[in-house]
Amino acid sequence: MEAQLRDAPPAVLNMNDPHALRAMLLGYTEQVIKLEGENAVLGAKVDSLGGSLPPGRELVTVVNGVAFANSMDVASFFGKRHDNLLRDIRNILEKAPARALNFRKTSVSVSMPTLGARPVLLTP
Repeated sequence: MEAQLRDAPPAVLNMNDPHALRAMLLGYTEQVIKLEGENAVLGAKVDSLGGSLPPGRELVTVVNGVAFANSMDVASFFGKRHDNLLRDIRNILEKAPARALNFRKTSVSVSMPTLGARPVLLTP
């Protein structure tokens, strides 16, 4: 048993020393407090963007561990026209074709004020 303790990693040895364990926990607590502060700062930056979506809609949706954003929601959130957002995406892809893997073309049916509906190109 003594040989196992001697050969154990430092973290295991610290578990046997109350002072070392307390210091380790305080270090983790300080890291958590620091990260919470950074999160609050980033949250304030996002809030300052001023965007909003209808209740129940999220800007980013995670499906099977992959994040998706609907271009119509992105345009709405940032107060931009959807056609201009699509133009900007196309410009980005012309300059950096490798980023094409980040975009997928889809469509949805949108009601028209006069007749029926028309498909709209989306890039999640």
